[in-house]
Amino acid sequence: FNAAASPFSGGEVAIGTSGSAAPSGSAGGKGPSGSAIQESASAQATSASADGITGMDYYRVKAGDSLSKICEKYYGNSGMWQHIIKYQATSIAATPNLIFPGQLIVLPRGLTAAADSNVNKPSVTTPSSSSAAGNAEIAPPGDESWQERFQQDYVISDRALTNSGTMSVADIQKFLASKNSVLAQPYRGSSPAQMIYDAAKKYGINPQVILTRLQCEQGLISKSTATQHKLDWALGVGCYDSGNWNQKFKGFEKQVEYAAQTYRRHYNDAKARLDRGEQVVMTIDGKQVRVKNAATYSFYKYCPHFQGNKLFYDVWRGYRSKF
Repeated sequence: FNAAASPFSGGEVAIGTSGSAAPSGSAGGKGPSGSAIQESASAQATSASADGITGMDYYRVKAGDSLSKICEKYYGNSGMWQHIIKYQATSIAATPNLIFPGQLIVLPRGLTAAADSNVNKPSVTTPSSSSAAGNAEIAPPGDESWQERFQQDYVISDRALTNSGTMSVADIQKFLASKNSVLAQPYRGSSPAQMIYDAAKKYGINPQVILTRLQCEQGLISKSTATQHKLDWALGVGCYDSGNWNQKFKGFEKQVEYAAQTYRRHYNDAKARLDRGEQVVMTIDGKQVRVKNAATYSFYKYCPHFQGNKLFYDVWRGYRSKF
């Protein structure tokens, strides 16, 4: 395999082997580093040998890509996405239906569906029993104690953040209308409910989280009218404490899109670290906090203050029975 023979154009594939340095970095710093990619590939060296793989190629994700589309171009078989999962970095393997521009996808050279005996058992890196014991403070699945009282190290469960199927477009619109919200009306000719739903589905984020954040930031759920300025900066994305506001994020649709993307990106980063058994410690308002789950890390990256997250918790509790 060589660059000239690549089914991708424009230098989209970086050529390498499982024993050589993979391309480092990713666009916008959102994807795994080259070292993470190589670590993932190296960890599968035994399996790669058994599968008849001769080396590894790397593809940088672009907008509109999916693993099936990438595999269709590279292998001529969209179903090969199931066979390449075990060679990916944890952040990709854990959520194969959610990949982002700038991430690097490992493409085992010479891999065939027939050679891969683990198609129904994709290998995803999980912590060993010893590493898990070293991070015993991780919130177990199903732990809903966060809903009983505000906890600085457990603001919200992973499930509550990432359950994107809690509301349909109609459900969101009905909720906004019940609050006589300005967002029940069209924004520049388009439906805010549809924008919220689309962003939630695209990034795998609970639309209830977005709705609650809209109330926390600008009070747009309870307000029947709002200035254009408040709508354009509805979720505070790109609004920095220094007073410099990034115009790239101006507009309600962009605010919703980038808010959901931000939550997911930070969630994926923390999930990969916790799955490796790492302790994730953050400094919030001068205090060190060892977070119990990826969702809490994501929340503090979005709003790095206790009071802001306590406000979210209080608003969420008030909305729970009304969603």
